[in-house]
Amino acid sequence: METAEVTYVPNELRKLDVAILVVDSFTCYCSACGQEAMPNETNHKIVAISGLVVANAYPEEVGCGAKFIATTSPYEGIHARQGAKRLRPDLPFIDAHIER
Repeated sequence: METAEVTYVPNELRKLDVAILVVDSFTCYCSACGQEAMPNETNHKIVAISGLVVANAYPEEVGCGAKFIATTSPYEGIHARQGAKRLRPDLPFIDAHIER
């Protein structure tokens, strides 16, 4: 197997166009920026606090714009998979277990 050289890029300099929608027990969040997200968005445009959104309350709190390409859960098991698939049947589920 060939080894690859990895260079660290600080979070503020990373340019991510795609993300995974992480489906937690009571909220969803974006794997690219870690901010909460609305579960029905195709791109991360809104930062939601525990599922509540107040239009233009905090204009600086906007999502990172990454396109959601899959869902995952920080939990293991069939219930986590079923919950994510029920919420977003249009996206594939992957076992990434991404935590904030």
